[in-house]
Amino acid sequence: AVVFTNINLEKAIEFDEYCHNHQPPIAFIKSEVRGLFGSIFCDFGPEFTVLDVDDKEPHTGIIASISNDNPALVSFVDDERLEFQDGDLVVFSEIKGMTELNDGKPRRIKNARPFSFVLEEDTTKFGEYDKGGIATQVKQPKNLNFKPLKVALRDPGYFLLSDFAKSFRPPLLHLAFEALDKFISKTGRFPIAGSDEDSRRLVDMVTAMNEELPGDAKLGEIDENVLQHFACGARAVLNPMAAIFGGIAGQEVVKACSGKFHPIYQ
Repeated sequence: AVVFTNINLEKAIEFDEYCHNHQPPIAFIKSEVRGLFGSIFCDFGPEFTVLDVDDKEPHTGIIASISNDNPALVSFVDDERLEFQDGDLVVFSEIKGMTELNDGKPRRIKNARPFSFVLEEDTTKFGEYDKGGIATQVKQPKNLNFKPLKVALRDPGYFLLSDFAKSFRPPLLHLAFEALDKFISKTGRFPIAGSDEDSRRLVDMVTAMNEELPGDAKLGEIDENVLQHFACGARAVLNPMAAIFGGIAGQEVVKACSGKFHPIYQ
């Protein structure tokens, strides 16, 4: 994995394209901190497999009954709520009576409820359920298709939210960081703290970039106050912010190298 900080977008796109198209792909991580704002981007290649999404033990449930039906209804003792989800794969063991399900074959479930789920299996010709049995979740690898940086700039997709009351903020800051890169490329410097002229220039750049976006991606409102704060503090790299984003980037390196835990996407 490679990690870039304080690199302009032109160079970042060049390095990311090399990493993305390399065989095998090289995990690319880009992060920067500007005042009280920060960003991080991950590209682990066109096909990246997460071997263990959450590192938790597989969910289990103690069976109370299984119907001879198509599909079959599996009910569980009501001592504790189940944590299975629709689409999970499960294996069965220690079932008395309907022993056909003890073959270790993963089976998909649907209509997961707190104390039951529907098994996508025809059990009409199976033996009648007697007693016992445990259902155990089969943890599945997850495949992720990362976009290269050049594509993600125009089509960022999902943003990681930390404050659901401000869901509009990440797309705005996405444009702000891109506008800041253009500002530095044109002027050779960061916006001057307290300069109304520089703040206005950055706001105008973000507004113009927003107008060029397709209808679904276009922001309905530009919060100029946020952009002014962004411009005024862009020159500074605050230690607490650097520590936070450095830690996050370090975690992403571990995820890229181990295949454990879900990475930032993207």
